[in-house]
Amino acid sequence: MDNKKPTNARTNTPPGAEILDAIASFIRQYLVCDDHQLTILTLWSASTYCPQIFCTAAYLDVRSPEACSGKSVCLHLLEYISHTSGFFTGAPAANLIQRFLPGRSLDDPGMQAEPQPLFTLLLDDCHHSFGRSELQPIVALLNSGSESDGFYPSGDEDYFFFGPKAFAGNTPLPRSLAARCIPIVLRRPKPAEKFARLEFSGVEDAAQPLVNRLTQWIKNARPALIQAAKNDPPNLPPTLSRSQQRCAEPLLHIADVARGSWPAKARDALTAVFDLAEASLPLQMLSDVRSIFSLKDNPEYLATSDLLVQLRTMETRPWSDWHSKSGRRLGRLLHPFGIASNTLHREGAEFKGYRAKDFQDAWERYLPSLSAPTPSDELAASANGNGTPYGTKNASVRPSVREISAIGAD
Repeated sequence: MDNKKPTNARTNTPPGAEILDAIASFIRQYLVCDDHQLTILTLWSASTYCPQIFCTAAYLDVRSPEACSGKSVCLHLLEYISHTSGFFTGAPAANLIQRFLPGRSLDDPGMQAEPQPLFTLLLDDCHHSFGRSELQPIVALLNSGSESDGFYPSGDEDYFFFGPKAFAGNTPLPRSLAARCIPIVLRRPKPAEKFARLEFSGVEDAAQPLVNRLTQWIKNARPALIQAAKNDPPNLPPTLSRSQQRCAEPLLHIADVARGSWPAKARDALTAVFDLAEASLPLQMLSDVRSIFSLKDNPEYLATSDLLVQLRTMETRPWSDWHSKSGRRLGRLLHPFGIASNTLHREGAEFKGYRAKDFQDAWERYLPSLSAPTPSDELAASANGNGTPYGTKNASVRPSVREISAIGAD
């Protein structure tokens, strides 16, 4: 009996990999993004056809440093190739909640069927939906949809909103929602970068054959996906936090079942896009202080003045323009981790400084292991005269930066 899995006889490509390749090519025609972002967008679209297979849903935070970078185009492309429940632009939170609730109660007859339908949402210009007066209810509703056993209580009813979601806007998402998202940071196209205009009438027609193929492949692969979802994906990228792994699980399972180049591409992409996410200032400071301790061969303590000297050499950081008496500013950034300076003594002199042991708990909880890339190599190169100063455009190693999900909440 032949137990080999099917492949395309002409290209020797597994069917899953072949349809994912086709979807990636489709997106590439209209959107300027890097290869890692393209991988994430392709796998996310596939995840929208997987009701009640996974226990977590992938959320996307599509953003850019400037306008006209393709955020809306990105969401429209996802709309054409994904199984979505709705596309909304800049709607007030109260209106969204009113639109979302009907038909989603766990007591509604339509919600009793197995599998329960996914609530896949695309929300463009979402900064208009998160007004301060209406923030908490809409964020709570959206947060509830990231886990298959989550629900949103309203009145006497419990509502089910589990499913993939994608948000695009001009301001950062509320922190608790951003912590559930995979970041897609788009850049404005260069003049030399060519892409097709998104002509809505033609693009939807071009996408439909891809949708049909993807739907059929997910149907055929459903038993394999269900089996895969019973365990954590193998070879999880070690630099991802637990919450980031939860975001990534559906995409990794789909990539593994699709085979071909997709398992490796998915892991590389997730590592890259999370690494490029903007870290909170406290988290970035925690990482930079660890790098300085590492550069100094991990002494028992460092004087605040010595830390400030090193921090001020980091040209890409907000603390590059601090003055030598910025100890209080340093303390405020470390305070959320329960870290404070101490009065220390050396050779009869009294001074303020930080003990390495006070950082250990936070370093282990919030940062990847030191085997992952950190700024320490650049700092060492600068200190030893063997490289360019930290933060200059010729620096060879890009700092690792990460979202923090455990400090504060909206």
